[in-house]
Amino acid sequence: MISGVINSSQSNPFLLSGFYASNSFDERFTLWDDLVKVNPGNSMPWLVVGDFNCCRFHSDKIGGNAVPTSRMATFNNFIFETNLLELPSSGLFHTWNNMRTDNPIHLRLDRMLDNEAWVSSFLNSCYKVANSSISNHTPLILKPVTDMRSSPRFMFKNFWCQIFEFWSIFIPIFEAPVQGNPIISLY
Repeated sequence: MISGVINSSQSNPFLLSGFYASNSFDERFTLWDDLVKVNPGNSMPWLVVGDFNCCRFHSDKIGGNAVPTSRMATFNNFIFETNLLELPSSGLFHTWNNMRTDNPIHLRLDRMLDNEAWVSSFLNSCYKVANSSISNHTPLILKPVTDMRSSPRFMFKNFWCQIFEFWSIFIPIFEAPVQGNPIISLY
């Protein structure tokens, strides 16, 4: 792991932690502990980037054997303990594949996580999962805030409920199955 404070004349300083997690389940505990130690809390924006070498959800893997829930639980516990959030992403969903045509396996191993101070400082930031033709991992590209177009805030207007067609349009939207990050269901 490499962690350091990035100072820029164009933004507030932030802590960046980059790493490659071990393939060993037991050795990843050391990395989680090291990341907990460098966690600035919400005193400074923090971006955690790397190959976590584990999944958060069963939907993060296609092909091969299912990932045991206990393996995902330690990673999710680390995220919960450090109050990290997953930075929104676009592009490909899976970030690793075994590059085989017979029995292909696709996983979401690489991620960018951030804290609440990051969200406050870099409100519209996100990353792109790009294509890769030379590696079984895909590159993650942090999108500068200046590239983002801020969307207007959604405001519900009570008078909409009085419009006859409103409910026939509104209800099917919420009945549609949710795709993507499971937190969308909560929202």
